[in-house]
Amino acid sequence: MAQKKTVDEKLDKWSTNQLKSNYMAQTKNSFDSATLVKVLKGAGIAGGGVAVIYILEALATIDFGQWTALAVGVCAILINMVKEWRKGE
Repeated sequence: MAQKKTVDEKLDKWSTNQLKSNYMAQTKNSFDSATLVKVLKGAGIAGGGVAVIYILEALATIDFGQWTALAVGVCAILINMVKEWRKGE
């Protein structure tokens, strides 16, 4: 009769498989799914940087007048929302 595996044994097997899948060598002249995800994340970060610079240049030309304090507060809240949304796994 086969013994039941303990939770630790199952977790150990799972974490070993995760390590193998995360740290496998890349095959030459090809993209595996993990590499493609890394490339797309990098492209997203670069595109996000371009968008932020464009938006900041546009905002610098706007005079908010008496609403400047409100505009600054809203921008700070939006930045914090994006930071919190990106948090986690």
